[in-house]
Amino acid sequence: MPRTGISELQVTEIIDVIYSVKTDLTIMTVSPSIEKMLGYRPEELVGHKFMDLGILAPEYVPAFQSDLMRVLEGEYVSSPRYEFISKDGARKRVELTAAPLIHDDEVIGLIGVVRDMSGLAQREWYIQKELVHADKMISLGVLVSGVAHEINNPNNFIMLNTPILKEAWNDAIPILDQYYQRDRDFTIAGLPYNEIRQEIPHLLSGIEEGSRRIQRIVEDLRNYARLNGGEMNGPVNINDVIKSAITLLNNMIKRSTKNFQVCYGTKLPLLKGNRQKLEQIIINLIQNACQALTNKDQAIKVSSYYNEEKDAVVIEVADEGEGIDQEVIAQIMAPFFSTKQPGEGTGLGLAVSEKIVRDHGGEILVSSKKGEGSVFRVVLPTEASKKRVKVLIADDEEAFRDSMREALEACGGFRVETVSNGVEACVKIGQDPPDLLVLDIMMPGMDGVEVCKLIKDRSELSQIKVLIVTGYADSSKVEELRDMGFGHIVVKPFKLSNFLEEIRNLMER
Repeated sequence: MPRTGISELQVTEIIDVIYSVKTDLTIMTVSPSIEKMLGYRPEELVGHKFMDLGILAPEYVPAFQSDLMRVLEGEYVSSPRYEFISKDGARKRVELTAAPLIHDDEVIGLIGVVRDMSGLAQREWYIQKELVHADKMISLGVLVSGVAHEINNPNNFIMLNTPILKEAWNDAIPILDQYYQRDRDFTIAGLPYNEIRQEIPHLLSGIEEGSRRIQRIVEDLRNYARLNGGEMNGPVNINDVIKSAITLLNNMIKRSTKNFQVCYGTKLPLLKGNRQKLEQIIINLIQNACQALTNKDQAIKVSSYYNEEKDAVVIEVADEGEGIDQEVIAQIMAPFFSTKQPGEGTGLGLAVSEKIVRDHGGEILVSSKKGEGSVFRVVLPTEASKKRVKVLIADDEEAFRDSMREALEACGGFRVETVSNGVEACVKIGQDPPDLLVLDIMMPGMDGVEVCKLIKDRSELSQIKVLIVTGYADSSKVEELRDMGFGHIVVKPFKLSNFLEEIRNLMER
């Protein structure tokens, strides 16, 4: 076997596991770091078939087989969704990457890396990845705004001048026809006149349609890049918005399905927002639902209702179409990501819709199963709900999370979400910063101190108020948090009245 230039010492210091397998998944090589990750020595695995070892958790086998087929067809795959089972039976969340191993233009196996996503270093890496992605989205917004402007100027020139060319051609036709009667052999642009006479109108119409498509793309770019959501203070009746969107899409709906159903919720509270932009969301979701159908017998259902628990109006668009792969769902809100054929979409529809929903303080939730259809839910909070204090509780004790949530909700004036670890807290904070973070110190993986460091290091999160809860008052971590400026600390166990009083004092500051 050829040497790679990496010493044995260097390999053992690598946290990630480097592996190679044959096409039948017989393990050829695996780095020594596998022992630290899963408890197996390399010699216990090499020569055995991966699927026979019981390392992959059973519920992930179908997804793994799907990814395997893609790699064998020459693709590179990276998936953070798997769980491996270690030698002692413990489960570990891992990110698995795989690339085809090619010899003489033939795939002879796979090579890749397994990364342990349960360790602190990997959790920090994951958060950093999320934050980098957020920064990229901001930069992308600035970029597309400039690109849209540069595209729009020459496109305006095309749109203004094409009608003049059509008019000039129509005026020239009688003269050219007379000339054709006298000399049937003359050509224009190297083509016989009788052919060019039929083609020019089609060419001009194509130019107009292309220009209109450019205009639509530019508008999508502008909507995505626009930092200002426009006027957001108008009273909005969601049922009226849905009716208007359906009227505009009536022909498309009729062409797509024989089973279209609408269920309007009763006594929905008025929302405050931008009617036109909310209509744009519904139009986009219904269009996507129509395009997801494979025959006219499949149904689409649009519903609106009030969710009392969230104090929000919900718009639901459900279809019985082809559905969405689970790995794709995580990407569908990203700008320029599209599952449609080239030319059928810009990949900005859902990205723009998601931005509009966020501007209204809401969220889009997606559930789908391949071959069984999809459900998109737009959750829009009422004005009363928006005025409530947003609280995020991060604690690995489920009983504590639930009791604190119930106590705050019983008081009124709070919107409460809960997470069970530091990584989930950071992701939530990045997506929708809370007004108040109730944070446990001692959590597996990423603890409360690491979460506070991230908040401290990012000025845009400085408005978040943090209440530390801990059962270890004498811990050095408590002093570390005080030194960082996080001085509001409640020691477990505590009286509920003291907990609520501390929150009131913190929010008044």
